[in-house]
Amino acid sequence: EWDQLAEQQNEIEAKLQELEASPP
Repeated sequence: EWDQLAEQQNEIEAKLQELEASPP
């Protein structure tokens, strides 16, 4: 359960970083 939650958070963090890196 915890591993799944951590994996989901990592995915969300990666997506956020991608959005921040991409220009508006």
